[in-house]
Amino acid sequence: MDNTARGLLAEFLVATALGLHNTPRVEWESFDLRTPSGLTIEVKSAAAVQSWKQTAPTPIQFAIAPRMGWDPETGRYSGQVRRWADLYVFCVLEGTDPLDLGRWEFYLLSSAVLDQECGQRKSIRLGPLNQLSPARCNYQDLRHTIEEVGSRIAGDDGTDDS
Repeated sequence: MDNTARGLLAEFLVATALGLHNTPRVEWESFDLRTPSGLTIEVKSAAAVQSWKQTAPTPIQFAIAPRMGWDPETGRYSGQVRRWADLYVFCVLEGTDPLDLGRWEFYLLSSAVLDQECGQRKSIRLGPLNQLSPARCNYQDLRHTIEEVGSRIAGDDGTDDS
């Protein structure tokens, strides 16, 4: 239930759904995952129940702040502040068992929508995120949903996201 461990598990779940679980994780990369097609993904996680004593559930909130990009090849920051991934996957754990895949819900949204609707905002709660009409799915449908949304982002399906 620890935030850091839950975040790493969420990244692993998304990577596993995409068949990327054998790809080495680069800690300071500007995004969390890259698919074979080149789609870059930022994974965020949240839960109402935390590892510490609570008097009430924690509101579901995700960090979305644009940030300076790190290039692990050069070992330097880019100097440019923006959202580096093409797609954000927001992972919400319901309950207290992070290993029960049925307790996770996933919300997918392009960075372009976040840029347009949220600008420089540093965080977003679940209610406002839902108002942006993210694609929603469970773990079982995660790969297909990422591929579908990724295809729209890339313009592969002929639709215009503008």
